Amino acid sequence: MPMEPALRALLVQTLLIAPQTGRNSYGQPTFGADVPTPARIERSFQTMATTTGPQVVETTKAFVDADAVVDESSRVTFPDGQIVPLQGVKAPLGIDGTIHHYELVF
Repeated sequence: MPMEPALRALLVQTLLIAPQTGRNSYGQPTFGADVPTPARIERSFQTMATTTGPQVVETTKAFVDADAVVDESSRVTFPDGQIVPLQGVKAPLGIDGTIHHYELVF
């Protein structure tokens, strides 16, 4: 089920997503070409109480359409050039049982 046009219109930022293609002779991951992918990036901050006092924790999520090729091993580059490791990828399903979009958690 493709993303609705009203939701797709909210994907106003661009992530560069490169799929992992393998590992080099040193065991480091190698990646394919960066693919520009429309996205919506949302950052949130939460204050957590710890034994040493309050601590601010940041969570960043990016929403991309279901036609994006992405998994936990992909390399994601933000619009400002930062490469941030993915913590997880969620794939919510539409009412017809197909993937509606991806939520990338950093």
